[in-house]
Amino acid sequence: MILGVMDLSKVVTVRLEDYDLQRVEAVRDPARYPTQSDFIREAIRTLVREERRRAAAREVRELARDDASMSYLADLANARVTGVETQTDEESEA
Repeated sequence: MILGVMDLSKVVTVRLEDYDLQRVEAVRDPARYPTQSDFIREAIRTLVREERRRAAAREVRELARDDASMSYLADLANARVTGVETQTDEESEA
């Protein structure tokens, strides 16, 4: 503990195949991620964020099935996850 601040991080040991570690090193920018741990931490954060978005999109789609007026919202949520833009009725008529 430094100056009353607790370190809330935990140490987790992860075994990686040589092939996976080589792939990490092939894409890791040492200026942005000075260590492999920095890169892997960010990769985990990114994956968790994507999974949360997918879960939210699934929930919106399930809700939209119960209410036809929410179909646009479901399409929008799906586009957010997949990166595919949706068109409004006005845009598709133009």
